Amino acid sequence: MNKFIFWCNIDNNTVINSLHSKNILSPTIFPINSRAGIAYHNQLLNPILIADNNDAVVILSSDLVFYKGESGQKAAYIILNEYISNNINLSNISEGVSLVAFNKKSGAVLISTDKFSSAQIFYTQNSEQIIIGNQLTLLTASMQATPIINDQAIFNFIDSHVISSPMTIYKNIYKLEPAQSVHFFSGSQTKSLYWMPTFDESNHDSLATLKEQTRAALYQSVIKHDVSTTTGTFLSGGLDSSTVTGYLSQHADRTISAYSMGFEESGYDETEYAKIAAKHFGINLRSYYVTPDDVAAAFSTVIRGYDEPFGNSSAIPTYLCAKVAKEDGITTLLAGDGGDELFAGNARYAKQYLFEPYKKVPNLLRKHLFEPLLLNNMAYNKYQPFAKLKSYIEQANTPMPDRMERYSFINYFSSEKIFHKDFLSTIDQQYPVNEKRLSYNRPTDASMLNRMLYMEWKSTLADNDLIKVNRACAMAGMNVRYPMLSDELLHISTKIPSTLKLKGQNLRYFYKECLTGFLPEQIINKTKHGFGLPFGEWLKKSPAMQEHIYDNLADLKKRRYIKPDFIDHIIDIHRTKNSASYYGTMVWILAVLNEWLESRHH
Repeated sequence: MNKFIFWCNIDNNTVINSLHSKNILSPTIFPINSRAGIAYHNQLLNPILIADNNDAVVILSSDLVFYKGESGQKAAYIILNEYISNNINLSNISEGVSLVAFNKKSGAVLISTDKFSSAQIFYTQNSEQIIIGNQLTLLTASMQATPIINDQAIFNFIDSHVISSPMTIYKNIYKLEPAQSVHFFSGSQTKSLYWMPTFDESNHDSLATLKEQTRAALYQSVIKHDVSTTTGTFLSGGLDSSTVTGYLSQHADRTISAYSMGFEESGYDETEYAKIAAKHFGINLRSYYVTPDDVAAAFSTVIRGYDEPFGNSSAIPTYLCAKVAKEDGITTLLAGDGGDELFAGNARYAKQYLFEPYKKVPNLLRKHLFEPLLLNNMAYNKYQPFAKLKSYIEQANTPMPDRMERYSFINYFSSEKIFHKDFLSTIDQQYPVNEKRLSYNRPTDASMLNRMLYMEWKSTLADNDLIKVNRACAMAGMNVRYPMLSDELLHISTKIPSTLKLKGQNLRYFYKECLTGFLPEQIINKTKHGFGLPFGEWLKKSPAMQEHIYDNLADLKKRRYIKPDFIDHIIDIHRTKNSASYYGTMVWILAVLNEWLESRHH
């Protein structure tokens, strides 16, 4: 990862001395004036770009920037000149790039990130002093004061398993949301979204035209990211990784290398599909089978390598996969992230439509027969058919997007059972769901499906999957790019009617129709999977994993967040209940929280 920080209204020596005192490897220093500058590391390919003149300076997080038909340094100077003339169109800056612009004369600062926040930006402002960076660890190292843990962020992490933007783990330090910009001037700041999707449900293009446009955009998006002869792919055997791998192999004048992770655990391994894709496209496939010992060995390295507590356990197989590719001489991996969120590939989207018919039942029957009979009569709960019907009615009566959170751990166990009372008294328990409501309701004239997709561009992609892959690859010394998140594909996805994206309960109907004949039939018809880690099952039988996890849980009992009896309870039900995966997830989240806090000496 190419790391940088920018500061203004702070003496340069103060920042530089702070970096040195915290053992930050010597960065390159780019002084703008005596009280503004840039410190950066260009460790991998695609280094940051700096465009500078007498009026302003622009910092771009990657040299793979495209703007108004130009790329690289030329694009940077076009952006610089348009920033000076107040004529910059942030939505035209290519995906995967963040921006910092500083007006030397007025002292104003502008920051932005791409439409999926795949290029993260963190910032803090204290009076007129501003520090901005693309890595939280580097930003906090440049501060003189020790950052303070944000209790609300701890609660949000337990709820969502990540810390969603705009909040960070620290008080008074924030990160940009997707397609967001912040303008700093004279000690104040103004936030705005520079782009919002417009979903077209009445597109008059023919199905054949939409398919042709999509296939062309897919191909162009992939070949744009074929940056060197050492570019390979992640290949899970799913729709998106197979599509990216297929188009890369079709374009390249070499044999492509792809990398997949396997698990010798029933229900988790899908390397057979990766092998099908590899054979179909004639590529080299390297499959590595992850073991519990691998997870135990990598646990501390990976968890401590994230800027904030990060609970997606598939970060470990992703890191191991990238590490294997690095050992083979690969320098850039193309990932398939984004297709499910653009083209409706998650089962939870289809599930929400199962509750819509209940709204069409006459109100008289609902309010005076079904609900009094099933919701208020406890005698029926012991009969499974009635219990399921009761659950259906309760979910149908829960507004969106709240009902998508029904099975969260905090809802299942209740906050009072999980957290210490004193800690809970400082928390807004509605914060996580309010953030999702805000996101869900932002698009205008959008279907329920498109609202879900837009919401998950933030909650699933920006705040989770992209952070997972970006940081796991950076730890392995690997560049990663996301062809499925190109502006061209994003635009096309908004033109496809909801009824084609999701046809009844058929996930990704349009996409599958579009890629039929290009992808193998077995992959078109397979169920969704990925690099999911069978942590819950492995923990029951791996002494090496148990040592890491249970030591962390014992330490967590001493902290002021989680009740010790709840930690004992979750360990017990994980060991004794059949749902090892569900309860194992909470065990993992708690262990990750403590491991990360310990690594930062909190």
